[in-house]
Amino acid sequence: MFRQAMVKLTITYSVLITGLLWLFSGAVYYALEGSLAGDPTAERLHLVLALLNGGSLLIIPLVGWFLASETLKPIKKAHEQQRRFISDASHELRTPLAILRTDIDVALKKNRSVEYYHSLLQQSRDELIRLSELANSLLVLARSDSSELPLVTQDVDVVDLLAQTVAKFRERLNHKRLECSVVFPEESLLVTGNPQMLEQVFTNLLDNAMKFSSEGGNITVAAVKRGAEVTISFRDQGVGMSLEEQEKIFEPFYQVDAARSRATGSGLGLAISRAVVKRHHGKLTVDSTPGAGSTFVVSLPAPK
Repeated sequence: MFRQAMVKLTITYSVLITGLLWLFSGAVYYALEGSLAGDPTAERLHLVLALLNGGSLLIIPLVGWFLASETLKPIKKAHEQQRRFISDASHELRTPLAILRTDIDVALKKNRSVEYYHSLLQQSRDELIRLSELANSLLVLARSDSSELPLVTQDVDVVDLLAQTVAKFRERLNHKRLECSVVFPEESLLVTGNPQMLEQVFTNLLDNAMKFSSEGGNITVAAVKRGAEVTISFRDQGVGMSLEEQEKIFEPFYQVDAARSRATGSGLGLAISRAVVKRHHGKLTVDSTPGAGSTFVVSLPAPK
């Protein structure tokens, strides 16, 4: 597909450049023809123009190929990302379906005890919940990436929203014996945004910090206004990430090395969070050191 497009674009660019060059040469020739009539300089001009146009027939196809390559580069990258996304999504959907089918096939081979069927139904329910969460995450990611969908916004108090998010996690934090320190100003910090979508971002980032923190660790959630931006940070003392992992962590379905963490998930939370923050004209970045934890920073424009 891309080879054919490359050839067509190369031909198109070559024809356009050749046409422009010939028009330029013709304009120069006719502009100087009258003033140089009978002058030996006219013959040299004819020779120069002939050599220029003749040499261009060798150079222009190479220029056309280069321009075609540069034109198709972002399209090829987007196509590869889409292909990888579909492949990863298919894999994520196929795994729980395969588990469900295997469990059911085994159960149908012979009669089982009531306890066995109860356990099977519980496992099947867990897999169906995972499928439902994955489908919902894919839907949220698709909607977040779509600029055609209207973004209903209002003034949102970031301090209040963060406090609600931390409160939701309090039981899980206590269960894992994690301390969660909050550093908020006494006054409100307002941003213009969709409260439900921003809450999803904060939930994803706090959940991510918990997953990669060891028991007894500390998580710090902070918010501050810096100039025309409101900055929200989530810092953990977990396993951290290498520079290579930091470059890929926001890609859909990407997960860090499982050997360094027992955290599991769909790999969509950070991709959704970055897409949502981008829709709000903000930035989501990460700063991490292997073995020393990670800090995710959300920067949102403050209302004018």
